[in-house]
Amino acid sequence: LLQSYGFEFFLRRLNVDRLFGWISYTLSKTEIKRGNSSWVPTRFDQTHVLNFVSFYRITGQWGLGFRLNYRTGERYTPIDYAVYNANLAKYQPRYKSEDENSKHLPDYNQIDFYTTYDFLFDNWKLNCRLGVEFISFTKPAYGIKYNYDYSKADFLTGLPPIPYIEIRGEL
Repeated sequence: LLQSYGFEFFLRRLNVDRLFGWISYTLSKTEIKRGNSSWVPTRFDQTHVLNFVSFYRITGQWGLGFRLNYRTGERYTPIDYAVYNANLAKYQPRYKSEDENSKHLPDYNQIDFYTTYDFLFDNWKLNCRLGVEFISFTKPAYGIKYNYDYSKADFLTGLPPIPYIEIRGEL
């Protein structure tokens, strides 16, 4: 059995007076029940997700924008110990069933900045966008990595900031 419940909030400012943007917030809980066990959070349960997006058109051709994203880290099951399996020649992890999805990866925040410039021609427009994605004060954790016998764990971290250039033509 699976159950999910929560709350979503979304507020948008229409593109008026050169300013556009929105803010959204989600509070959610997703749980699973197997057999006669109690309800436990699912692996992909993220309790809080917050987005703030804004774009300001400085002139008819030039604009600046950014996005701020915050979310609760995904859940994982901590490994209690490992057993060596001689038939497979490797260690196999073991955990307590009551610990299923009981821990969170660290919370995550990300900031993206970009600027746009439109080159206007008679019948078409060339849009250039320059920006940086994945700016964060801490490296995001996407999972847990273990050594060969599961005695040491570390976070599997994400991408560094990525600069980009986007060029698009519109008729």
